[in-house]
Amino acid sequence: MIEGCDAGLILNNGAMENYFAEVYQPIYFVAANDLTETDTVRIRVGLIEGSSSKPVNKGGEEKEAIITNLNKNKKEPEPLPMNPSTYCFPENFWTPHDLEGVSNLVVGDECDNLPTEQQEISYTLLEQPEFFIVPHSDLEELKLVELIQVCNDTAHPNQNGGSIPVEYKRYRYDYTTNSFKISWVLEPYKGIDGYVHYYFKNQQSNQSTSILFDYVTGVCYTKINKPWLTLIENISDIDEPTKIPSSDDKQAFKDFCGHLCYPNERATYVLVEIIQIHESEHMNDFEEIISRSFPKLAQKIEDHKDLCESYDETVRINAEKVIYDMIENFIDEAISEFQAKSGEPNSETELNNERKIQGRPSITNRIEDYKNALKNRFSILKDEVCQKCSYEEQN
Repeated sequence: MIEGCDAGLILNNGAMENYFAEVYQPIYFVAANDLTETDTVRIRVGLIEGSSSKPVNKGGEEKEAIITNLNKNKKEPEPLPMNPSTYCFPENFWTPHDLEGVSNLVVGDECDNLPTEQQEISYTLLEQPEFFIVPHSDLEELKLVELIQVCNDTAHPNQNGGSIPVEYKRYRYDYTTNSFKISWVLEPYKGIDGYVHYYFKNQQSNQSTSILFDYVTGVCYTKINKPWLTLIENISDIDEPTKIPSSDDKQAFKDFCGHLCYPNERATYVLVEIIQIHESEHMNDFEEIISRSFPKLAQKIEDHKDLCESYDETVRINAEKVIYDMIENFIDEAISEFQAKSGEPNSETELNNERKIQGRPSITNRIEDYKNALKNRFSILKDEVCQKCSYEEQN
């Protein structure tokens, strides 16, 4: 009942009723949808028997109110003389209570205690090694392990390296505890539109976090570590006589040049770093797809909202499911686009894409560094230049 004899109804299981029963505490009474700092609301719970009344000034702060404890010394109320919805008792009244203290009456809704600061929705793409551990499923009770491999490509038995984008998983393997941990939970905040919105929080740090995506790259040592091949792991290996003997200077230069081609045209020397850069360039292509499309995903997440008056933990968990599906579908679509750009295995599209990647500055400039280091060691090579790739000569 509000000021005077205006009686309200109670929303009970979708129907407007005069009564409710067997309701678990705490109970929230919504007295008004809109209040100013000077408005006053009088709340009366019940009618005379088992009631309490106290004016409450909004002002943004909690006010104390005396409330009858319905669970202690409970007795059956006497029947009222008429329909409660028409019964009027306009005077101020109080009912004796047996609480050991007082309860707090909060004027407002579920959003009143939520932060209002919006956190940025962002992502991070992580480069992972081969045998990266992921859960088979994101179901918490089912954590079967999968290992992401990139060097078991039957379509390319002579591959030097491999890489692959990883389907989205919310649970991530923690190598320190040898267990899976959830990477984020949704944290609510009150938006400027008066609705509940969400951002991502890391439970371990209790800080906002970005969405983590993964891309696995690897050098296929099992396929390039052959007795007749010499692996040049980094540029400092060039100065090691045990790696490149003086009698093999021209062969080394020719093989270094052969890394400008795809497939590599070499006989003895393998530049491991160039293989890794090539696979990282594939990851850059995947990130380009993500970065172009991610603003739309971020906007969809920011636009997801729930009503303040109905917000609770069940609503938040449901929002997590909805937003998780958004992210999962986003990555699935990004992977499909990436695969279409890369081409079917052993197709002309795939070969042309691989050769374009091999011709990027990140690779050609680094090969130039290796060639110059070799020339610094063997002055006889100072005028040597690379020949065209065999497939370029054919064209």
